[in-house]
Amino acid sequence: MCARRPESETKGVLAMTLRFRPTSVVTCVALLLMAFLEAAAWAKVGELYSDDFNGDSLNGDLWTFVTPLGDGQVSVEGGSAYLHVPAGSNHEVWTTGNHSSRIVQSMPDDNFEIEARFSSSLEQRFQMQGFVVEQDDDNFLRFELYSDGNDVKVLAAVIAGSTAVVETNELLGITAPYYLRLSRQDPNWVLSASSDGETWEVAAAFAQGATVRSVGVFAGNYDEDGAAPAFTAVVDYFTNTAAPVIPDGPNEPAVATNRITRCRITAKKDRNSSGDSLSISAVFPELSSEDIVSSDSIYLAILNSDFETIYDEVVEYDPNAFKANKLRYKGARGGVTSLKLNVSQKTCVIEAKNINLTGLSSPLLLQLQVGDYSAGAVAADEIAHYMEMGADAEDVADVINGKKPIPMYLLRGYADALRVDKWKVGIGIAENDDFLKVKGALATKDISADLTHHDIEISWGTFSITLPAENMRKVGETVFKYAKPTDAGGLVAGAVFNLEKCMFNLVIKKANIEEQESSAGFAIKFGQFNQSVQVD
Repeated sequence: MCARRPESETKGVLAMTLRFRPTSVVTCVALLLMAFLEAAAWAKVGELYSDDFNGDSLNGDLWTFVTPLGDGQVSVEGGSAYLHVPAGSNHEVWTTGNHSSRIVQSMPDDNFEIEARFSSSLEQRFQMQGFVVEQDDDNFLRFELYSDGNDVKVLAAVIAGSTAVVETNELLGITAPYYLRLSRQDPNWVLSASSDGETWEVAAAFAQGATVRSVGVFAGNYDEDGAAPAFTAVVDYFTNTAAPVIPDGPNEPAVATNRITRCRITAKKDRNSSGDSLSISAVFPELSSEDIVSSDSIYLAILNSDFETIYDEVVEYDPNAFKANKLRYKGARGGVTSLKLNVSQKTCVIEAKNINLTGLSSPLLLQLQVGDYSAGAVAADEIAHYMEMGADAEDVADVINGKKPIPMYLLRGYADALRVDKWKVGIGIAENDDFLKVKGALATKDISADLTHHDIEISWGTFSITLPAENMRKVGETVFKYAKPTDAGGLVAGAVFNLEKCMFNLVIKKANIEEQESSAGFAIKFGQFNQSVQVD
């Protein structure tokens, strides 16, 4: 089973996955995946919780709603929190006090990093939204986006009683949705902004001592003549980046979760050479400086959905290169070219080029081992993989290739696979007047498959059709085109299968296709290839 070092006292299934013996990698990664799927949509570390606002009302066990002027409103709907301030009165965060409408959490005076996404646009002058960090009613920090009437700017300010110090007030240059990330490593504060949650720009960095008592998000407005515009801040999520999920129930023990936050995979079409690349970012909350200085090598491994090791490498480094809680490694052109570990932020960033990722499939599993520390993190590609295992789609983060699929080329010659990218069904008024169009990707384990030797069976729900081999033409080394003879009656079908590029395009007309109420099963079968997928 998974084994932790004796000094750790964290409990629960998730805890069991954080450190494990290398001899039991498969068992531990399996437990990690199970725990990831069973995790709730809100989490905490210490007393700071994450929330993706998936309920139908604000969670009063986590948040306190504050409306000093008594006219603000808060609601939760459709996976977002709505913070409203009306027109005609100022809801400013300034030396006159914090009059914004806000939701806050009490927390101990610790370091932290939080992130939130605001999908609300800032269109009128002095509409504002962002983070507030409070010491008390008179002393707080304000990190926000606001409109000056023409552009969106980012502002960071320290308010101490009747004194305000503006640390930054600059043009932002991005559009909604807005992502904000705030890091505190006492006494240092760093505010970053992004338009996609992947590429971040530091907007403010400064030192300021504070005794933090609460943290939250706010909506505000202002006008010097008292004509402040109404505004509603839409907050899609609030995340403590150290741990986005915990086991169900507010009284369960909190557990930090390993996770992959970003992954980019490219594949070379020529599978006879090592031309693939991988860029991956992950968070390992229990990574410590002791683990790094006690060793001189790091073991990295990428596993596929069958827990097969697709790529692994041992990176050797000089422990003396570990400075300011950071380790930076640069390698050769082939293999791991860059590795960055940041113990303060518990992050790991890996770049690898000219490697062979043949056989990689979703979910992707990353194993990191350094010193006595060994951990696994998981990322999903297609949500359907997790849905089949009982997870809710909103609980699963698809971080691979910007929500694009893992390249199908990686499975050619390795395994049979099928994916539907686009589809359209048209139900006609008359009988036998329906049509079906499907485009997608497929990979064949047999790279020498010849479709002119096999009838191809196609099915969509209860509808099925056979494309006879006699009507299949080979128009390239691995390209096959099907066209029904023009003098044949009944169904009209056309199809192209490019086995090297791992793609297919299918058109069926003049058919009798029953309309599906929800989802339909799509399948392709020829020779040894027999694959099906569920299409919503």
